[in-house]
Amino acid sequence: MKNINLLNYLNPKNICRIIKIKLSDVFEIVAGKSITEKSCENGNYNLIGSSKNNNGIIRHINKYDFNENLYTINKNGSVGYLFKQIEKFARTCDVLVLKSKNKYYTDINNFIITLLVSNTFNYSCKFNNEEFKLMNVYIYL
Repeated sequence: MKNINLLNYLNPKNICRIIKIKLSDVFEIVAGKSITEKSCENGNYNLIGSSKNNNGIIRHINKYDFNENLYTINKNGSVGYLFKQIEKFARTCDVLVLKSKNKYYTDINNFIITLLVSNTFNYSCKFNNEEFKLMNVYIYL
């Protein structure tokens, strides 16, 4: 398990306190079906796979399992790529779906999740449900 130290991104002269945030206190894993690309017909909804391109969209299909405004993180393939989905979508088994627990702190949540995931995971260190539950972020104020 890795923790991210935001001190690397801030000016230490302006820091007066440290806040430890458990990632699972800010975001929750959204359960849902994962589907295979071959099991769907063409349509208007995004199918999110483990691609680092095009917001993770690998094709358009005729059904969806998730509403918009959720985060997807690649667990396989292009590991660690994070996208915010702004339209209804479905996902493959290589993608984890996260929802912010507090809708009022969207900008802060975007910052935390983007910084944490993009600097922590890669193909040899994959993102999974257990890692997610144990991860912490340290914010210096």
